[in-house]
Amino acid sequence: MNFDFDKISKQVKENGFFLLENFLSNEDLNKVKKNLNITNDKEDKKSKLKFRFKNFLKDIINFDFNNIKKKIYLKKFNKKYKLDEIAAQILGSNINYTADFYLSKISNNMVFPWHTDQAFTGRKDVTKFEINQNRYLDPEKAALKFFFYLTDVDSENGCLAYIPKSNIISFYLKKLILDNKIDYSPFWLLSDYRNLILKKEVRLLLEKFIEKKVIDEFYSNTLFINEKEGDTRVFDLPCKAGSLLIFSELGVHRASAVKNHERKVLRYFYKRNNIK
Repeated sequence: MNFDFDKISKQVKENGFFLLENFLSNEDLNKVKKNLNITNDKEDKKSKLKFRFKNFLKDIINFDFNNIKKKIYLKKFNKKYKLDEIAAQILGSNINYTADFYLSKISNNMVFPWHTDQAFTGRKDVTKFEINQNRYLDPEKAALKFFFYLTDVDSENGCLAYIPKSNIISFYLKKLILDNKIDYSPFWLLSDYRNLILKKEVRLLLEKFIEKKVIDEFYSNTLFINEKEGDTRVFDLPCKAGSLLIFSELGVHRASAVKNHERKVLRYFYKRNNIK
């Protein structure tokens, strides 16, 4: 299978995401569903599957042959679709990955509201010591996510939406907090995130790294969060089962409510190694 690595990399770096519609053949889509047997209990989402030698060794010691079988299948799947090569083009060659798969049940609530990852899930009591010690905010550690949709998604059924170029703003926002240039305040939710970068002193610092028009565009694109519904479909990325969405977790995104039928997803998470 041939890929335009440069095109994918460029789009993810600039806009934060890239959608490859109808990526899997029907045959491979059915094989994924059969091999992973995704059920309602979500147990596989609770602990991501790790693929280093020590993790396989642990499975062998624990006689967890079901886990080993899944990992072998997912490694072959990874190799067939050159996921390592795509991720390396974006993050660099020194990377590792984990994977999981899960089912979202029908609900009128969003799977996730508008948010950015690596943000302490909006906690108010985060200390400077905590930030400096665990380096959780380090944008160099942000995951590159590969979402393989195993069911159709749309605005009424688990569709992911992504604010273009918000990945760029998040990168430098987190750098500023990590380097003690600005004080931490909650920014996991889009409403808090927007309030933080609206502060004059924060914006002026961001403009040292980012073009003014990128920040202005973000303000304009996110006006909807102050409206009654607090949502928009403008940035939705609907697609058929078998499509692949690649995106940086740095950007602001959300997953719509799953109203019509259960949503099934296979995910790979890539990160850089040896980031201190």
